[in-house]
Amino acid sequence: MNKSTKQKSFVKRCLGSAKVSLLLFLLLFGVMQVQAQLSVSVSNPSNATPALSSSYSSLASAITALNSTTAFSGPVTLTCSGTSETAPAGGFLITYTATTTASNNVVIDGGNTTVIAAAIATAGGAATGQADAVIKIVGSDNLTIQNFTITENTANTVEGALAAQKMTEFGVALFAASATDGAQNNTIQNNTITLSNGVVTYRNAIGIFSSTTAAYTAPATARAATSIAGTNSNNKIYGNTISGVAHGIYFVAPPQTATVFESGNDIGGTSLSTGNTITFGVSNTASDLTWTSYSSAAVTGVYFRNCVLGFNVSYNTFTNKAGLTLASGAMYNTVGTAPTGITTAHTSKFNNNTVTLTQTASVSMYGADFGGGLNGVTAIECNNNKITLNHTIIVANSASDYGIKANYSCSTASLNYNTVNMNQAITATSSIANSGTHYGIYIPGGTSASVTVYGDSLNIIKSANTSATFTATHSGTNYGFYASTAANSMIIGNSTPGNGNVFIINDNPSGA
Repeated sequence: MNKSTKQKSFVKRCLGSAKVSLLLFLLLFGVMQVQAQLSVSVSNPSNATPALSSSYSSLASAITALNSTTAFSGPVTLTCSGTSETAPAGGFLITYTATTTASNNVVIDGGNTTVIAAAIATAGGAATGQADAVIKIVGSDNLTIQNFTITENTANTVEGALAAQKMTEFGVALFAASATDGAQNNTIQNNTITLSNGVVTYRNAIGIFSSTTAAYTAPATARAATSIAGTNSNNKIYGNTISGVAHGIYFVAPPQTATVFESGNDIGGTSLSTGNTITFGVSNTASDLTWTSYSSAAVTGVYFRNCVLGFNVSYNTFTNKAGLTLASGAMYNTVGTAPTGITTAHTSKFNNNTVTLTQTASVSMYGADFGGGLNGVTAIECNNNKITLNHTIIVANSASDYGIKANYSCSTASLNYNTVNMNQAITATSSIANSGTHYGIYIPGGTSASVTVYGDSLNIIKSANTSATFTATHSGTNYGFYASTAANSMIIGNSTPGNGNVFIINDNPSGA
């Protein structure tokens, strides 16, 4: 072999070796990316007993240490850095039971990092006992979860009935640890929660879920709170952006009594800076979760079930996904079993929210629905909301739409300064019967005649005539304000001219 040939052979061997090395590097880098973990620094680690370390190599290990604490003498903050970490099977599980206070509290700050749901290997976990969440809080109190991006795992792509699915139900979930130990005084704020990973749309996905009706490991078995301490009360949900979900936020509690009631949950706070942005409704198949007392054939922005003793939903922005054939409700409160024995006065609030809902099927929309409460002790507030309901359909429509529905007798009600804009546009080129009815404010029921209606802008109705090229008809009725009987102490609007509620109903069968 001459010198030139030897040199060429040497170069080929070197290039081949370089390619192998590069391939090994890329493979190793890919594995490192998949197994990426967040590092966690701890402020005031000695405020925990036993003392926490000053740092941890992963969020999972930091939470394991946190769960072993038996006491707190001051605040503790865990701050994440890095890029992302995948949750353990079932989710990051936070279970510490040490006593905390508003000042001796725990903060887990994501530092704008990403936490990813675990890849689900076994189908049907939601039906057989595993409540899949990215972050799960079980009985812990005075905890703040903030500044995370929370996402579904891209490996989870199997939608379907509970027995077949392989997807994540909850971004963040709150459960009681026992019938007498609920998750209370927690704050979930400034997170971006995106489920249904874009490959599929999962009908049981919920951004933030709270339940005190069943254990997180036994969704079909009732284990209701037996005391106020066993409820998930006084939790705050502020400044989150939620999408890819059937329901944005869902709270479910057992039937309320004089000694067991859930109250004080606050979604949106008192200013625009603490309001949540929620895009909800990902599937045209109703949810079928089996958590006891969970029930929803509609898709919702915020849903309270049996949590009737005072809540706040304010300064939020709600939008539903287009193309749905399920009923949509931005703010929804209902009871499965009527509350009993409760005499404590309380107020339920839907204030300063912006709602835009669109439907293309013959199904109802609800801007705000007060579906449950107690005559004599429940006051309701529904003020300064901007509600737009768009019904653009190409089929016969018999569904009714409700801007604000106060569907029970209450002690007092304040429903002022709301703007409800309802647009009914039929875009078909053939005859379509439109029998749907529009209600700006609807309050059926009541026992005493004490309704005062104010506002020179109470009932503004704009109707466009049917175009000559369409033969659609509308037999439904438009109501700015509707009460089937007199309700208790209802004040609608304000005595100052121009400060009442505004209802704009565009009944436009031609779509022009």
